[in-house]
Amino acid sequence: MEDSTAVATIRRDVVNIEDYAMPIEKLVAQVNVVQNAMRSVMREGEHYGKIPGTNKPTLLKPGAEKLGVTFRLVPSYSEQVIDIGTNGHREYRVKCSLTHAPTGQFFGEGLGSCSTMENKYRYRTGPGDSTGIGVPKAYWDARKDDPSKAAKIIKDMANAAGFLGDRFNTQKDDSGQWVITTKSEKVEHDNPADYYNTCLKMAKKRAHVDAILTATAASDIFTQDVEDLRDNGVIVSINHSREVRENIIDIGTDRTDTQKAITNKQNRALWAKGRALGVPDDDIQSFLKWVAPVTMQDASSLIEHFDAQWSAWIKHVDASPSVEPESVPF
Repeated sequence: MEDSTAVATIRRDVVNIEDYAMPIEKLVAQVNVVQNAMRSVMREGEHYGKIPGTNKPTLLKPGAEKLGVTFRLVPSYSEQVIDIGTNGHREYRVKCSLTHAPTGQFFGEGLGSCSTMENKYRYRTGPGDSTGIGVPKAYWDARKDDPSKAAKIIKDMANAAGFLGDRFNTQKDDSGQWVITTKSEKVEHDNPADYYNTCLKMAKKRAHVDAILTATAASDIFTQDVEDLRDNGVIVSINHSREVRENIIDIGTDRTDTQKAITNKQNRALWAKGRALGVPDDDIQSFLKWVAPVTMQDASSLIEHFDAQWSAWIKHVDASPSVEPESVPF
C-alpha cells in the first residue's frame, strides 16, 4: 500500500544580507546621535572618563544609561552565580538584553562578570600607625580622578610633619575622624559575603555598558571597562621584550612564583616619582610598562632609586630603538 502522506518541501530563498543593510545616511545619523549626546548631554567625569594612556574615552554607567534613554532601549537581566572554592568567594555572570521600547523588538545584548576574588574586593588595607594629621579636603577631591595627586597630597603633609616615607594611607581614628597613617600592606577580607551585592551590581553594570556599546555601534567612540583597571596603574601599549627590560632594569632576576607581585600603590608611587622629577607623562607610562613584571619587593627598591633606573632605561632606549616586540599586560 502506497504511503499517501504528503511530504512538504520547504524552499528557502537565498538571502542577500546587503538587501537588509541600513542605508548609509541612517548609519551616519545614528553615529551623529551618539556624538551629539556626548557633546550636549554627557559630561566628562560623570558619563565618560579619560584614562591616561588610552586614545578613547571610557563609557561609564551613567553614560550607558543616557545612551539607553536616547535610543529608548530598555535593559533586562539574567544572572548566574558561581561559588569559588571553600572560602565563600563568588563570581557573578550577568547577561543584559536590550529591548526597543516603541516596538518591543530585541535590539542587542551584552555580558559582564565580577568576582569577590578581584583585588579591590578580595583585599583591604591593613591598619597603619596614625600620624595624627587630619585628611584634607583636597585629598578627597583628587582621589577619584587622580590617585597619584591624592597620594602626593598626604605624603607631602606627612613628610612636612616629620614622618618619612613615600607611602601613606588614610583611616578613621577612635573618634571617627579621618587621619593620615603610615604605610600598611594589604590583607584579605575575612568575609567575602560583604561584597556579594557590590559584585552583582558591578557585573550588571559591565553587562549593560557592553550591551549599549554593541547595540549602538559606539565602540569606535568609547571603550569599556578601562575604568575598572584604574587601580592597576597606567594602561599603555608599549611593546618591548621582557628579557631586554630585565637586563636594563636590574631588578626581578631572582624572583620566584611565590613572591607577591608589584602592588597598585607601588605603581602609583612610581607615577608620582616620575612627575616629581619632571618626567613627561607619556614617558612615565612607557617606563611603567617596562617594569610591569617586577615583584613587590623589587618595586620598593625601584621606587627608592627611580632616578637612577630611569636614566639607565633612557640610555638603552636611545641606543636600541628597535627590539623584538612582546605584549605584556600591565
